[in-house]
Amino acid sequence: MPAPVLAVIQDMYEGDEYVLKDGDKTAGVHPTARVKQGCPLSPLLFSLYINDVDFVAEGCTGAVTGTEGLHVSHLLFVADDLQHMLNRLHAYAHRKHMIINTSKSEVVHFNSSGSNLPTFTIGGVALQCKESFKYLGMVFHKCLNMEKSSEHVTGAVMATSGRISQFVRDYELDNSPQATLWLGKTYLIPAAMYGSQVWGTAFVKQGTEFKSELQVRHLGFLKRALGVKRTTSNWTVLRECGHEPLQFFWFRSVIKLYNSMLDCNSTTLKKVFQADCNMHSRATGCWTAQMLDGFQGLQKCEEYVQAVRRGAPIRIQEFTNDLRQRLRGVWNTAVTNAVPVPCCFVSLYKSYFGVLSLQTCVPQCELLAICL
Repeated sequence: MPAPVLAVIQDMYEGDEYVLKDGDKTAGVHPTARVKQGCPLSPLLFSLYINDVDFVAEGCTGAVTGTEGLHVSHLLFVADDLQHMLNRLHAYAHRKHMIINTSKSEVVHFNSSGSNLPTFTIGGVALQCKESFKYLGMVFHKCLNMEKSSEHVTGAVMATSGRISQFVRDYELDNSPQATLWLGKTYLIPAAMYGSQVWGTAFVKQGTEFKSELQVRHLGFLKRALGVKRTTSNWTVLRECGHEPLQFFWFRSVIKLYNSMLDCNSTTLKKVFQADCNMHSRATGCWTAQMLDGFQGLQKCEEYVQAVRRGAPIRIQEFTNDLRQRLRGVWNTAVTNAVPVPCCFVSLYKSYFGVLSLQTCVPQCELLAICL
């Protein structure tokens, strides 16, 4: 590191003193090494220190992609090549005086079955095999099924649902279902969104609105808030509550990610998306193929499909309105056999749940709004 840069960093920490508190006990500390926890210098200095880490993949052709001639240098499918890269990584870490934490280093054999699988080692230590691994909070399963990734979010959704229920009890809001429903919109839906721009394509196709376990949990929360039976029609409950199915939010996040990839300054990310796009005709489970399938049933379906094939952005507000119209089309079908109700109940819908363009009828089922 250049001497002037090092001098600036040392001057930033010169004479620093921290106070440690443990109840009533306090102690002053004068640091002599390392940087403060959370200091932006920490990742910056580390990145500079390992700037030559590409040495590990030097000479490796890498894995093929959907684009001819494009390879991912740090991703290999031959066991011998992978072990060779791990050996290089161990040598690199040793040269840099770093230690690889093998207890946190795991191996996932994608698309594998049986027990006759190769064992990988780092510095003579065998790495543990797992069914899945978590990266940036998102779980990747060995079967490469994005539906499995969505199941990891279920825990957060259930915990959020429980906290909302506890809040309702603590503040005696049991007789105010509209408060519970607005809390659900504010906290439960965001909890079901983490990573959905990646795994959400598995649930954006028309007709798969209730396929996800997360949507089942969401509907369970709504039905408990209304006090209706679990067998009550899903579309009826969503209409009653003024909630969109989770598919609406997932699909919108997918399109936002698509637009972001087109507008990003990373040539690598753009190449990865193009490779995935090139595979959609022969790999129906890839991200782009599932997104294209999701356009079916939209008024501007063909326009969106052509935009993706050309690599053109999709106007998010226009798409959102189109998607909402597709979902409301199902709602309108669901209330075909409805019965007339007094206008006062219609005003309750609009004032409590903000439902737009509601007809003067509700489905023939036991819904709480009828009893208010």
